[in-house]
Amino acid sequence: MEMRVSDVDGNDWMEAFDEWQREVLRGLLVACNATPPDAYLAAVHSGVAAGAAKARLHLRVLEASEPGQPLTVEEAVAQLRAARGPEGFDLLEVLANRELQGPGSSRSTRHVQLALPGGEAGEYSAGDHMEVMGNNDAGLVKAALQRLGLNGSERVEWRSNQEGGSGSARGLGGMQQLSLVLTSATVLTWLVDLAAVPTKRSVSLLAEGCGCPPEAAKLRQLATEEGYKEKVLGTRLTLVELLSQFQSVSMSLEQLANLLPRMGPRYYSISSSPLARPGTCSISVGRVSFTTPSGRQHKGAASATIGDTPVGGKLLACVRQLSSNFRLPKDPATPVIMVGPGTGVAPMMGFLQERAALAAQGAKLGPAHLFFGCRSAAEDFIYRAELESYLASGVLSGLHVACSRDGPTKVYAQDLILQEGPALWGLFEAGAHVYVCGDARRMAPDVRNAFKDMAQVCGGRNASAAESWMGGLLETKRYLEDVWAG
Repeated sequence: MEMRVSDVDGNDWMEAFDEWQREVLRGLLVACNATPPDAYLAAVHSGVAAGAAKARLHLRVLEASEPGQPLTVEEAVAQLRAARGPEGFDLLEVLANRELQGPGSSRSTRHVQLALPGGEAGEYSAGDHMEVMGNNDAGLVKAALQRLGLNGSERVEWRSNQEGGSGSARGLGGMQQLSLVLTSATVLTWLVDLAAVPTKRSVSLLAEGCGCPPEAAKLRQLATEEGYKEKVLGTRLTLVELLSQFQSVSMSLEQLANLLPRMGPRYYSISSSPLARPGTCSISVGRVSFTTPSGRQHKGAASATIGDTPVGGKLLACVRQLSSNFRLPKDPATPVIMVGPGTGVAPMMGFLQERAALAAQGAKLGPAHLFFGCRSAAEDFIYRAELESYLASGVLSGLHVACSRDGPTKVYAQDLILQEGPALWGLFEAGAHVYVCGDARRMAPDVRNAFKDMAQVCGGRNASAAESWMGGLLETKRYLEDVWAG
């Protein structure tokens, strides 16, 4: 079995994985001389991954004569939560929602505080994540309903189980079979990602099902590597936008839903500590908003929902307790070095809240340094007042801020690490732990390299020894990262 390579930033990497998975399963069956069930063979021969029948989104528009009143979102969430248990999503009340960016900034970052449910579902530690389910913009839902010839009030039966497919294992759904009746508008608002760009495979399926030869030919051209990259992926066309250009393609609600990825949760580092504010937690959310090449105003499903939910409103969310070691040292006297540019400062705010609470209980705190990065101190130095207060109180020993666009040359957090090398090296010799949160593409590797350079300059190590030193920090869980690509 040959190894396959796929770009996870590509729009069809899950399809590539599914194809590889089918080949692996076929190979295992042959190697083990096993006879698979007929249902499995049918799925494989039809090009559907094993188990896909379970993963499909099962939707059926009810006839007028069939019983069943549509559930409200609140009623549906209650049933799903009862089926899934403590891991299920809940509607959490927004206690605070304020802007963190300066008045002159063109961007938006919100500090949102949420009330947590009681019991196990509301338990968390500083450094954990909050999962938030976004929903589709009303304009996208309206366009989808119009293309399907629906008015939004149609009653739709959704059979929920562990369905989900790519990227939605933590989406809405139960751990057991449920039959819920929703309106067509609710289905399109919450269950599928209408803003997603359709995969190349989906475009091919549209071409196969198109009854108009000229339009089918155009769709086949869009499904080619060049056509897809230039006119679908390159313009960030949605499936509904594509369907609006090809009116001869017949499409039902269930067909549309199964050509789209499920709406999955977005993950946000919690920016608070339960020691400071029991029963609540906060997150820091940068709003995603831009105009696509096709002219559509794209809004992040979760970030827009979060930013637009007023105090007293509710968000569909749940705590996600991490199994990693991204936690403060058990001994509060252990030195800590934190690196969190932009919203990467979120978990560090939780750590600082925790240190402040421990200090109030009489604990002796070790040194703590924070390296923060932003574009401009006047615009996006988020949590400035809180950080300066922690510095004044001694909860924070050093606050090092890199404003990349305020000076004649760009300066980043990793540049300040090198500048503070001698002081930091002393902390490492005293057993310091490092926490890095933010961009995995450039920032995290650059920060690692800055610490390795520091080991050479301040610790007298050569490049190979500095690499081994970093490896030792990683192995002993003294260098911890909470990073993402995107």
